[in-house]
Amino acid sequence: MIVSLLGTLGAHTRQMLADWGFAARLFIKLLGMSGVALKRFGLVRDQVHFLGNYSLAIITVSGLFVGFVLGLQGYYTLQRYGSAEALGLLVTLSLVRELGPVVSALLFAGRAGASLTPRLA
Repeated sequence: MIVSLLGTLGAHTRQMLADWGFAARLFIKLLGMSGVALKRFGLVRDQVHFLGNYSLAIITVSGLFVGFVLGLQGYYTLQRYGSAEALGLLVTLSLVRELGPVVSALLFAGRAGASLTPRLA
């Protein structure tokens, strides 16, 4: 019993340390490849702030309306089977797990691309 518990704890600890090592190596490689960007850190910081903060409102409003539509369509389907009380769980899980990351990524990429394109010319 104790040997099994210690084996499980050791395997979990080893996996956690391997994950931390992978993340550290990736971070060091990223820093090494971004030498030019680190020389102009203020500009990078300003761009991250500009793109991230101004995209939040668009992503939030779009996510809200996607949730509304999903709730409306899901209600009629769930009502037909007598499970209308599960609507909140359906909308929450589908938005958080499936639609949320996809919609956020698409909207962020579109917003960032549209705002950076005029500066290239």
